[in-house]
Amino acid sequence: MKYLITTLATAAALALALPAQAVTVTGTAGDVSTMVGGSAVVTLTLDVSEELSPLSLTFSLDWPSTGLAFNLGSSAALNMSWAAFAATLDPAFTEVNQTSSHFGLSTFGTLPTLSAGTHTLQLSFTGLTAGSHAVSYELDLGDPAGGPDFAVTGSALVNVSAVPEPSPTLMLAAGLAAMGLIARRRRA
Repeated sequence: MKYLITTLATAAALALALPAQAVTVTGTAGDVSTMVGGSAVVTLTLDVSEELSPLSLTFSLDWPSTGLAFNLGSSAALNMSWAAFAATLDPAFTEVNQTSSHFGLSTFGTLPTLSAGTHTLQLSFTGLTAGSHAVSYELDLGDPAGGPDFAVTGSALVNVSAVPEPSPTLMLAAGLAAMGLIARRRRA
């Protein structure tokens, strides 16, 4: 009987020491390039280990207003346009804040369920000035079990060039065409 009580006490201590939520959410975004006046899409990839029905969602996006412009209409969330995604949210509990260098979305209540697997946010920008411009993001998903929120933070670079670089194949073809024209003129 003494060993049974010791075993049960040990099992209870181990059960209490385990995390309350086994779900993990991680995210990454890669660097992209465009030219002045062109568009670039920063893709934020979320990997969800198990199905998650978040209680709240807070998304914050910051970029330099002198170098980039955010195109909400060309962006997408969870394989749907931002307009379609926003239509799934309760407007009474949703706040959107957008300036020339910031986009913020905060909501709680009934949110789309994230199945286990990979999900993407596609964030479209227009290049305004040449240079490397950092885009930083923060996504917080509220834990329905009352545990700590799942936070994904990071940044990506949008490299904007003043003039598009010609491809090596195009340059080779143009050079051969010029040499052919010169040779043809000499023969005539």
